[in-house]
Amino acid sequence: MVFIVPRGENLLLLGGLTEEDEWSLDIGLHNHQPVRDMYRRCLDFLPVLEHARLDPDEPVRVGLRPVGKGNVCLEREAGTRIVHNYGHGGSGFSFSWGCAHEVATIVMRQRSSRPLLGHHHTRRPLERAMATSASPRGMLS
Repeated sequence: MVFIVPRGENLLLLGGLTEEDEWSLDIGLHNHQPVRDMYRRCLDFLPVLEHARLDPDEPVRVGLRPVGKGNVCLEREAGTRIVHNYGHGGSGFSFSWGCAHEVATIVMRQRSSRPLLGHHHTRRPLERAMATSASPRGMLS
């Protein structure tokens, strides 16, 4: 797997690493062969990257991407204003726009259903949206 995502005018995010049950944050090009392999796949895919400069302050960023069993959890916690949105695994970037829109919809619906002072209101039932993810548990990207 390879992904190359622009982040601003002069920055590219390179990635594409999945390691089940790997939770260490202390990995990088200097000490972890899978990271070196990932970087090599990106260079092979887009050879012009050979001339790119790695960020000296943060050449490798480790992101732990936990995944639920097949689904993202995106739901309002009943009786609260809390909206859960987690379990995207390595699909977080891809799912971010749709999930953020769904969270905004839930929040706006909740705001518009607030009672006026002095009026009785019963809470709406738990609202739930599920998005599937084919990613394994314990992703690292």
